[in-house]
Parts: sequence; C-alpha cells; structure tokens
Amino acid sequence: MWMKAIKKELNVWWRIRAGWKEFAIPSPFRNRKLCDGSTNPNLEPICGRPLRLKFNTATCHLYIADAYFGLLELGPNGGVAKQNPTSAEGVPFRFTNGLDIDTNTESGRMRVLRFNLESEEQGHDSKVFAQLPRVPDNIKRNEKGEFWVALNTRRTGRIVIDAPYPIGIKDWVIARNSDGHVIAGKGERIRGESSEMVEAFACKEGVKLAIDKAQNINYSYQQSEETVYDEYYRINFTFVTGPESIVFDCRDEGPYVGVSDGRILKWQGPKLGWKEFAIPSPFRNRKLCDGSTNPNLEPICGRPLGLKFNTATCHLYIADAYFGLLEVGPNGGVAKQIATSAEGVPFRFTNGLDIDTNTGMVYFTDSSTLFQRRNVDALIRSPFDRSGRLLQYNPYTKRTSLIYRGLVFPNGVALSKNNSFLLVAESGRMRVLRFNLEGEEQGHDPKVFAQLSRVPDNIKRNEKGEFWVALNTGRTGRILTDAPDPIGIKYDVEGNVLQQLDGKGGFTFNSISEVKEFNGRLYIGSVIQPYLSILNA
Repeated sequence: MWMKAIKKELNVWWRIRAGWKEFAIPSPFRNRKLCDGSTNPNLEPICGRPLRLKFNTATCHLYIADAYFGLLELGPNGGVAKQNPTSAEGVPFRFTNGLDIDTNTESGRMRVLRFNLESEEQGHDSKVFAQLPRVPDNIKRNEKGEFWVALNTRRTGRIVIDAPYPIGIKDWVIARNSDGHVIAGKGERIRGESSEMVEAFACKEGVKLAIDKAQNINYSYQQSEETVYDEYYRINFTFVTGPESIVFDCRDEGPYVGVSDGRILKWQGPKLGWKEFAIPSPFRNRKLCDGSTNPNLEPICGRPLGLKFNTATCHLYIADAYFGLLEVGPNGGVAKQIATSAEGVPFRFTNGLDIDTNTGMVYFTDSSTLFQRRNVDALIRSPFDRSGRLLQYNPYTKRTSLIYRGLVFPNGVALSKNNSFLLVAESGRMRVLRFNLEGEEQGHDPKVFAQLSRVPDNIKRNEKGEFWVALNTGRTGRILTDAPDPIGIKYDVEGNVLQQLDGKGGFTFNSISEVKEFNGRLYIGSVIQPYLSILNA
C-alpha cells in the first residue's frame, strides 16, 4: 500500500517536473532575449499575443488567432507558425481574436473541384477533378495547360504512380493534365528535415523552382548594369539597400541616408566609407537587424524614410515608418521618439517630412492609419483607403496637430523657400498638392500643383526654391516632354516644368524615391537599390 502511494507521488512529481514546454512561436523574427518571460503589453506587437487556439482535426494543424500577427497556422509538431491572411477586403487586421474551424471544407475534403465557366454546365454544381489522400494547397498551370497541385500535409496515403511519396517537383507536388490524370510526381526531398510545400511552378526557361514555407527558401538574381549617363557616379552599400532620403548637415557634410536595416548612415568619403550615425530605438537588436533587407523585420529594426536637418539647431529629424517622428542631436546616437500619434490615432506609416527653420515646426505625413510600410503594395492597390494625414509637430508644446485628413497615400513633403506654402505628394492619386500656410487661403482645401502619369514619392526643394519630384513607379506612361522615361521632374513655384530627368529605361533608376540637388549634383535615392546614384546637375 505504501509502495503504491510512493509510486503515485513520484508519478505526480515527474509530471510536475516536466511542466510547461514551448510548442510554438508566432514569428521567425520574435526576439527571445526581449520577449521570453515578458508580461509587458508594449512588447506584444513584437512578441505576439496568441488569444484563441483551435486544432483542425482533419489535418492536426493548430490555428492561432494572434492579436498582432493575425491568423497563424502550424503543423502537429509545433515550431514557428506560418502567417496566413493578415487582412480582409484590403483592410489589415488590427486585433485578431476569436476563431473556429469548419473541417468540412474542400482542403479538409482533400480534393480538387472543377468549375465550368462556359457551355451548358456553366453555373452548375462543381465536379470532382481529383480526390487526394493528402491536403491540397495551391494549383499552378504550366505552358502546356497541365496543372501542378501542391500537397501540403498528411504524408500517409499513396497515389498510384511510380513515386513512393507523391510530392512532385522536388517535394510535395503532383501534376495532372486537363482531364485530371496524373502525369508526374517525384519523391526527392529538398532537405533532410521535414518541411511543407505551398507552391511549385515552372519558369519559362524550363527551370523548376519550389517555394518551401518551412525553410523560407527563395531565389533571386542580379541584372547586369547599363551605362545611362557619362557623368554618372555610384556610392555602393555593403549588405543594406534602399537609401530612401538624402540630407546634408549644417556643415554641408554627408550625404546622410536611411537604409533598409533601420539605421541612418553618413558618408565620410572613399577612404572611410559609410559610418553609422543614428539608430531609431534603444531596443533595436543589432544581431537581428544590422545588414537586414527583410521588410518583416522593419517593425523591430525600424525603417527611416523622410530625413531633414533643422539648420537652426543642427538636429536631425527622422520620419520612421514604424517608430514615428524621431529626433537626434548633431553627434548622432540613439534617436529620441517625439511623436507617435495625433488625435488619439497612432501613426501607422510615418513617411515624408520638412521643417520650417524659422519657427521649428515640423510638417510630416502619416501615409495610412490602416497599412504599414511592409504592406505598401496593398496600400497602393486599395481603392478606398483615404486615411492618410498631413500633420504638424510643435517642438515647443510637444504637440502634434492635424492639418488635413482624407489623403490617399500622402508621401513626400516640401516647404516653399519663404515657408508660405507646402507641397505634398499624394501617391495614391499620382499628383502633388499645394497647401497654403499664409494669407486668405490658409486652412482651405489644397489645390492640385501637378498631375502626374507616374507615382510621386519624395519632394525636395533646391537653393533656388525649385522643387524636384521623384517618380517612383509606373514607368510605362509618358509625360509630354522631351524625356521618354521621366524619373524626376523639376518644377518652379507656379508648377511649371523646368526639367525632366530621363531614366532611359534602365534598371539603374528603378524605384526612385528622391532627387536631391546639392552643390551642382543630383543625389538620387531608391527604395530598393543597394547604392546611391549621383549625376551632375
């Protein structure tokens, strides 16, 4: 009897000794040092906050409603969860909460359906195209009209082909013709460890590629350069990309640029090269962030966009897409966060800025209250997001006030030379607006300063009071001037075109974000390129 009691107690003790064990994390970018053991709600956007959990009994996959990372999914062995949809109808999730699962769905039924769009059967019920022993995911058609069906999970059953594991191109895929007959299926593994395939496709060149969601394998190439101008120079970066904005300090030193890993870099000449000048947050993880070009790390690492030195104080102001409006002294270091919201609404996508050096007022844009910068493609495609705002920060009262709302992707900002009006690039409508800050029209609706056939980005004023507008995307339309491929336009104060910068159709000037005229040269930034371009003005 006493032995039974001891065994019972030991059994309980061993179970208690095992205790809780980590099963899953919501993101591969979650910082363990910062997050593990945290009870701080302010860290939840970085660490995640799972609320509702549910296993799909058909696949044994766990679905997670994470308040910040959206709808997540992971396999029965746990690990890093896969991020599924993060938005609906073009509106991002802001607080994902409850969930439940209907296991009686087509993926749950492990089959492919055929819907006829023509002839007598149009509009009738679908027919079963293929019944599978495993869960199908994406379907891709090749040039011959055959279909690749990716088999995502449950590698238990077999399909009657010569592959012991019907997993297709490298892994987890089978191919069928238009009648639904199996034509291929290979069992070769991509890696020695288990992973899940979500999609497979064939390139035009006949090179078969696979996307492995567990290992995050991706493929890229670098296009060869072309000579676009005789007087063309380039300052390259190591590891980082995307010199979005360009500034020079009170001593005309620089240029300074914000790059993909969240840092502000300063050019110190060919011998010393680029040197770190500032970082956006004291919590930025260098090991994780330095050298990063991954947009998914931007909420942790930061992404500086608009830059401007206040010539009266030599302080640098930074519009960081995620950390808001920042300020750093003339010696650099860790930037101070000075504004993160207006009218009780947090900034979601802080973008362009300019400073009235007479008053110290900072004018800047919050491109959207719905989309972050890493979702910029969704913002551009969204037909209804008019949540963009033009804002003003007062450095004396430390308050941020609204100048104008209802803008469609407001972007670059530039004050006139006498600070009487302000130009704002409204990227979503491909135009530049003029806001009068003085006189009878102050506070009225803006006027259209320029209508464009391509998407404008940053606006920079030169010493003469003229404005350079960078044209970022849409290099297909033409503007009626002598430049066949305009990537930048210079305007006078009345909106008359003075000069066009011709990209000559080359890769060198892809995704131009800014044209900065300084000391007889044009410094050209880009959101994607690993270099800063320089031309003679």
